[in-house]
Amino acid sequence: SNSELKELRSLLLNTQQQIGKLNKKIDELSTSQRSHQSSNSSQVVAASLRPAIEAALRNEIRQAVPHSVTKGLESAVGQQLPHELQRMVTATEARMADNISKMIHSRAFTESLSNAVCSAVAPQVASSCREAYTKLVLPGFNSLTSRVLQQFNDLFHKGTTEYLLQVKSEVSGVLTCIESSKSSAVREMEATKTTIASLLKVQQDLVQQHQQAMQQHASHMLSEAVVRRVVSEEVTRVLNAMHRAAAPGTPSAAFHGAGADKPQSPKQAQLQLEQLISGKQFNSAFKQALSANDLSQVLFVCERVNRESLMASGSNCKLSQEVLMSLINQLSHDLGQKTDLKMKFLEDSLLCIDLNHPVTREHMTSVVGYLTRNVQAYLDTNPPTQTQNRFKMLLLAASHHATNTA
Repeated sequence: SNSELKELRSLLLNTQQQIGKLNKKIDELSTSQRSHQSSNSSQVVAASLRPAIEAALRNEIRQAVPHSVTKGLESAVGQQLPHELQRMVTATEARMADNISKMIHSRAFTESLSNAVCSAVAPQVASSCREAYTKLVLPGFNSLTSRVLQQFNDLFHKGTTEYLLQVKSEVSGVLTCIESSKSSAVREMEATKTTIASLLKVQQDLVQQHQQAMQQHASHMLSEAVVRRVVSEEVTRVLNAMHRAAAPGTPSAAFHGAGADKPQSPKQAQLQLEQLISGKQFNSAFKQALSANDLSQVLFVCERVNRESLMASGSNCKLSQEVLMSLINQLSHDLGQKTDLKMKFLEDSLLCIDLNHPVTREHMTSVVGYLTRNVQAYLDTNPPTQTQNRFKMLLLAASHHATNTA
């Protein structure tokens, strides 16, 4: 230790000092001997003895001083060394225990140890987990999944069967109702047809009588040329009236007037219709298209308006009853062209009909008759489709309206 080293250093220093003092005394003796050599015979003797004395002294120093130093060191070190070694070992053990504890609790050692443990254990753990999953988890999961899927399949099959039975019962009831409604509608149509035939016959008789009376009156009042002109005009007027009575679908003055405006080209008419639609004058646009007696103009307007907002059911409909009746009349013609568009407008028009309106009550029967004939002709000449089912429902609705206004 430091204290022992200090003691050894002090002992060596003392020994060196003693040796130095002896050398100094020898030098003094040598000097004094040289100074008195010439005058003193004893000095001569001393000078002759000096080498022997110096040699003996040096030998004595070499033999005595190292032995003394070694003996002193052995006595001092022999007593202190075991204690110092014990103390150093104890301190070293404590320091090593502290350093080992710090190293064990350090983050780097923990991470390196955990990494080493993970590296050593990971393959075995993975292999064990894989084996456990393969032998235990996977078979149980497969069995559970199979049972759950089987239960789902049974429940779905049972629910589907019950739903199909319920749908079949409901469809059977609806078909029964439709058949009964169809039978009543057919009977009503037959009765209406018989009534119209009798009315046509009576009208033809009246026309013939009127023509005979006019001819007799004209033969007495007018010349032959005048008679021919009057008879021709009258016959034309009567034939037009007969045609309107026999074919209620022909646009008549009851819906859109009989004005004799100057004929317009299709482009001019479409420009005017576009202006009315842009100005949100939808009722006027339909009136102009219907009064032109041109189905293409009517379809032109239908394609450019928002049907859902225009023909909202109830009091929100923006079209007058006259326009709705005439629209049903003209759209029921030639149902093979643009069938879907015509179908949608016919359905919405029937929903917007006010059965209490005078115009509706007056012309509903004839309009429905014309619609029924055209729809039936379409159904007879076209293969069964989903559109035909819609047409059948349309006929039922139209027949219901005609019955309520009769």
